[in-house]
Amino acid sequence: MSPGNLYRYFPGKLDIAEAICTESGEYAIAKLREVMRRSGRTAKERLRDFLFTDMRLTYDQLEFDKQVFEMARVVASERPQFANRILALNRALMSEILAAGNASGEFYIEDVVFTAEMIQSASMKFRYPQLHSKLPYEKLERELEGVLHLLLNGLDDGGAGHDLLQKSDERGFPESQGNV
Repeated sequence: MSPGNLYRYFPGKLDIAEAICTESGEYAIAKLREVMRRSGRTAKERLRDFLFTDMRLTYDQLEFDKQVFEMARVVASERPQFANRILALNRALMSEILAAGNASGEFYIEDVVFTAEMIQSASMKFRYPQLHSKLPYEKLERELEGVLHLLLNGLDDGGAGHDLLQKSDERGFPESQGNV
């Protein structure tokens, strides 16, 4: 297709970039929807699978598809409603997981939409993690596991989990190793 013909469908370059980014974002949402609908998983397991899959998808996008990421950065800057829409779709899926946990008796959450928003806020470091940290992926997995433990179990059972500290020592990540 010639460039002139392309502009019959899109008013400008930003509109083309937004269409490409929307397709990429919708692909990620479809993958996350598949994860959350796996049968035989508890709500906690689905939430864990959801957040780890989201991290893997966004991590890989930065590692292997830098053009889409750069387009998304520009589109998000110029049209913030684009990024907000993708985040809202992500939260809606999390809300479904939390509501299913309520229905099964696994959770007792008064406001699943607000709780999904707070989980999303607490886990933003793990969406496109290279923007926030230079840590290796394995270290990011360890951190997300700790954040999830805190979110799901609260502070009354020992904080981020003594078992996670032991696992990190076994992997060679000393507890004092900060973000690099």
